[in-house]
Amino acid sequence: MAVHYLGGGLHGAAIGYEILTKSTRDKVLAMLPKVVANFIGLAFTFGFVCFTDIFFRANTVQDAFYMIGKLGDIPAEIGTILATHKFAFLNLPNLYNFVYPAAAVIILLEVVNFFSTKYDFNEQFGSKPTWMRWSIYYSSILLLLFYGVYEKHQFIYFQF
Repeated sequence: MAVHYLGGGLHGAAIGYEILTKSTRDKVLAMLPKVVANFIGLAFTFGFVCFTDIFFRANTVQDAFYMIGKLGDIPAEIGTILATHKFAFLNLPNLYNFVYPAAAVIILLEVVNFFSTKYDFNEQFGSKPTWMRWSIYYSSILLLLFYGVYEKHQFIYFQF
């Protein structure tokens, strides 16, 4: 597929650009505060990777350029959202079955991460009685068995 070669070529060109312009970019970014320079680097890299991923996701070169052409519609879509206060993704049929539980899991993970910086969970958990620890182990295994997905599905990254 030529479209994948095009995406790979863009990544290769970015690596070449990075190598050839490193000293110049370092001098320019040294004039900025470190936080601003880091943000610019992260934003540029994120934007570039998102843009070039269009070529890896598209089926043909024509599809890729069609998607790129639609990027120009984003400001108008944002204007419509701001004017109407209606978000199209809120009308999705699986919103309550997927998005809200996913958001809840992300919030739970962030809370656990926050507390893991304050407390040593290995020490706390290891000091509990054996019957309690093994109850949690078996409960975790049962959750994985009951809520696991065993049907054959397309690889998750190709679903988007």
